[in-house]
Amino acid sequence: GAYGQGRDLTEALFDGDRTKPFAQALEDKFDKFIELLDLRPGDTLLDVGCGYGEFLAHVRKRGIVARGLGLR
Repeated sequence: GAYGQGRDLTEALFDGDRTKPFAQALEDKFDKFIELLDLRPGDTLLDVGCGYGEFLAHVRKRGIVARGLGLR
């Protein structure tokens, strides 16, 4: 749908809120991934295609053991 109708998931999760700062929308997206993957502190995650590692850093702050694999 059009921007502002329902969920907006691009580089971040705006959830219809155009005033949300990008940094918050990015954290919200990462938290949504954690929820969908049912990750809990102490779980282990391998992120294949991790890019610059922003998601890895985020999950580590939440107590998840995370490793990334990417091309260099």
